[in-house]
Amino acid sequence: MDRQTAREIIANAMIPTEGTSYMGGLEDQPILASSSGSIVIDTEGKQYLDFQSGQMGAALGHQHPRIVRRITETMHTLLHATNTMPNVPRLSLHAKLSELLARPLQTCGAACS
Repeated sequence: MDRQTAREIIANAMIPTEGTSYMGGLEDQPILASSSGSIVIDTEGKQYLDFQSGQMGAALGHQHPRIVRRITETMHTLLHATNTMPNVPRLSLHAKLSELLARPLQTCGAACS
């Protein structure tokens, strides 16, 4: 996407912000197009060390093969499920967490009855 197209979209399709606000001046910022590891790349090919993507990008990086594989598997099996019914991914997560967490953080299970 070229800078002029981005400026038009920002001007016509986004809620305006003051230039001094947190999100102000978006039209002058690089336009990110792709990412890999801890690097993001803008539409002009310039690379930046990603300090702004939040917890996911900072902790996991972008397009990590294990994360991409797991997301792809999930999309082909069970992308979203209600929390009012058990599902295999959720049960597997709880089982793994119960192995890793210290005793005070585990439930007492049947011993509470």
